[in-house]
Amino acid sequence: MLVLAGLLALSSIGIALIVRGGMLRSSLDRLTVRNFRGSDLPVAGGIVIISGLLMAEVILTLIALIRTGTLEGGHPAYSPSAIPQTFLSFDNAGLLILALGFFGLGLFDDLAGGQRAGGFKGHIGSLLKGRLTTGAVKAIGGLGLAFVVGGLWELRLVPAFVDALVIALTANLVNLLDLRPGRAVKGFFLAWIPLAFIAWADPYLAASAPVAAAAAAWLPADLKERGMLGDSGSNLLGAVVGGGVALQATMGTKLIVLAVLVGLTLLSERWSFSKAISKIPPLRWVDQAGRRKPLEPV
Repeated sequence: MLVLAGLLALSSIGIALIVRGGMLRSSLDRLTVRNFRGSDLPVAGGIVIISGLLMAEVILTLIALIRTGTLEGGHPAYSPSAIPQTFLSFDNAGLLILALGFFGLGLFDDLAGGQRAGGFKGHIGSLLKGRLTTGAVKAIGGLGLAFVVGGLWELRLVPAFVDALVIALTANLVNLLDLRPGRAVKGFFLAWIPLAFIAWADPYLAASAPVAAAAAAWLPADLKERGMLGDSGSNLLGAVVGGGVALQATMGTKLIVLAVLVGLTLLSERWSFSKAISKIPPLRWVDQAGRRKPLEPV
């Protein structure tokens, strides 16, 4: 599994670097957002990361076809042992669905823009007034998608619903972190690394390694403020981490994680994460590492 994860990560990071260069050199008027400094930057991170993931899936498919003998002619050997475990597993299929779905929902929010409301309270208020925001579409669509994948993994109603909440709220939390250069990607890695360590012999490692590799390829551009991750990238990363928790954790651990996610989401409605991070030295150091210059608390 480690060898497969490494191969997929290398293929992902290679195409991610190519796409990153092309995206940052292109004129992307529809995908340009003003950052906290007032600079207009391309929202390219999500496209870079999903490109790396898709390339890894192509490589994984080729490996599966070679192992079954399909590319050598004749009848393929349909033995489960002849196909990489990751390719056949619901883990990989579910994570791919989550990544593509949350990327698409985030990209819709990035492109539509304009119809924004502050937090869940703002979205609910807009809905009560008969106005559907892009954020509300993303939240409802993301929860529904996560429930479908949770059902695929669990085949039971309550566990599937818990998985859905963990995935959707994790995606939302990473999105909330995407207010300063590199913060959301760093948050992803702080969560993904222990998950990957736990899953070192599990299909989750190979399925998620391409996402981590592409995120690493994107991070320098994010830190140097050459581009932004955007909702498409932050929601994708959060969904992959949330999916890892859903796959690896026991029900008790999931409920603890869910309680933490609900608490952080509610806190975000009243307090600024940026202010909190700036007041805690270790978090402030991690947050500012690699940036052009220290940021003033907001």
